[in-house]
Amino acid sequence: MSLIAPQDAAFLLGETPAQPTHVAGLAIYELPPNAGRDYVGGLYRELLRPWVTHEAENR
Repeated sequence: MSLIAPQDAAFLLGETPAQPTHVAGLAIYELPPNAGRDYVGGLYRELLRPWVTHEAENR
C-alpha cells in the first residue's frame, strides 16, 4: 500500500461525524442498444489505459 500525500492526510484528519469532508457521487448509465457482452469490460480497459501506460512508463 502506498502512502497518501500530506495534504490528503490533513483533509481526512479534519473530518468529523458532524462535519464530513469527503465527497461522493453516483452516476447511473444505460448500455447502448447494440452493446455486446464485453461492452463494459472494453469500456473499463479503454478508460484504464492512460493510467496503465503512465505507470508502465514511470517504472
